[in-house]
Amino acid sequence: MPTSWTYLVRDAYFAGPTVVYDLDRFLHTVDAIEYPRDESFPVEDRKVVRLSVPIQGVTALEQIIISKLMLFSYLYHHHKIRCVEGMYHEVLKRRIEISKQKDQEGKKQTFPSMVHPTDFLILSDRSVLPHAWPPEVEGDKIAGALISMLMRRELYKRALVISRLFIPDIDINADAKSGFERLLSCGTDSVGRDTLRKQIYDRAITQMESKRYKEKTKEFRRQFMLQHILLDIPRSPTVEETEAVMVPISSEKHVHDPKYVPLSDIFPIEKWVDAYNAIKWRGHVFAIEEAVPFVNQVAIDILAEPPFNLTFSAQATELCKIGRPILPASGLFRG
Repeated sequence: MPTSWTYLVRDAYFAGPTVVYDLDRFLHTVDAIEYPRDESFPVEDRKVVRLSVPIQGVTALEQIIISKLMLFSYLYHHHKIRCVEGMYHEVLKRRIEISKQKDQEGKKQTFPSMVHPTDFLILSDRSVLPHAWPPEVEGDKIAGALISMLMRRELYKRALVISRLFIPDIDINADAKSGFERLLSCGTDSVGRDTLRKQIYDRAITQMESKRYKEKTKEFRRQFMLQHILLDIPRSPTVEETEAVMVPISSEKHVHDPKYVPLSDIFPIEKWVDAYNAIKWRGHVFAIEEAVPFVNQVAIDILAEPPFNLTFSAQATELCKIGRPILPASGLFRG
């Protein structure tokens, strides 16, 4: 069984959904074949080893792929999972920066080193998130506060829910469609994502400094950092298995038999992926709880401007359950 599928039963067991597929049937029918590539490849690379499943074994493979896709909706793209991953990523970024700085200065590090890629081979949740919740990590309050929040399961809150369903004119407005694609590109473009996050943070600070909120937010603004906002644009589900697995459409199994087709020709799962992207896919702007009302408003304003040109319906905010800005005290750095 390919390594990429071994996590399905484990994840489903710990997350709760029932995932059922006939693994024995799949293992009994799966095979490996040499499949010819086209003439654009060098002669020595004209053949590639591919998995093959006979037509009678396709159902078992379909069950595996559907289980994987179901877990995207139920687990991998759940907003709390995405928020935890985003906060954890911020901790790692801070730890890496601190570790590199101390390594260059020749200073001793209390926490495991994160300078070389091989350093990560010895890391675990226990070493990155110690049981002692430090107010600082190597002198850094932000990393310490994030670790403490994660250990107490105090997560950032949703400030804006991003979905095609919440952009009313996306199908008829070319600017909105293009802007949404540009926003999606932030999922793989870290520079673009960081730039947009910085814009949201700067404008949120400006709003907090306005006459109406200046006094109420005075204490909170001293603690409010860029890292307290997350822009999460998850990648769409992938089903590369449907292209990688070949299905013979004849009973003969010759190496050069041209009557092999990719599983996608028999099981057009890409239609499900398209429907998922249109209906179920969601991105988010997350923020520390006290900042959520401010971040919500400025994120909507910024995304309405070029180059995004997106107008969100009320549901994008209603799902966040946002109340009025109530400050002053922040529990961000409590011990």
